[in-house]
Amino acid sequence: MNTDQYLPLPELIPAVLLERFRALSPAQLCDGMQSLGIPRSGCMDADLLPLDPDKLLLGTACTVDTEDGDNFPI
Repeated sequence: MNTDQYLPLPELIPAVLLERFRALSPAQLCDGMQSLGIPRSGCMDADLLPLDPDKLLLGTACTVDTEDGDNFPI
C-alpha cells in the first residue's frame, strides 16, 4: 500500500468549540454557516436520517475517496 498518495487529515475541531455547538440546534448552526458562505450551509443531504434519533454526532469530518470499491484505507 502506497501511503504517499494520502492527504493529511484535517485539524480536529477544538473540544471547547464543540461544547459550544452542543448548546445550539441544527437549524441555528445551519443559519450561522449559511451567513459564513459555507457551501451547502455545512449540511448533509436531508435524505440521510439517523439510525437512533437520540444519538448526537458532533466533530471533525473528512471526505474519503477510494478506488474501485477498495475500502481498506478507511
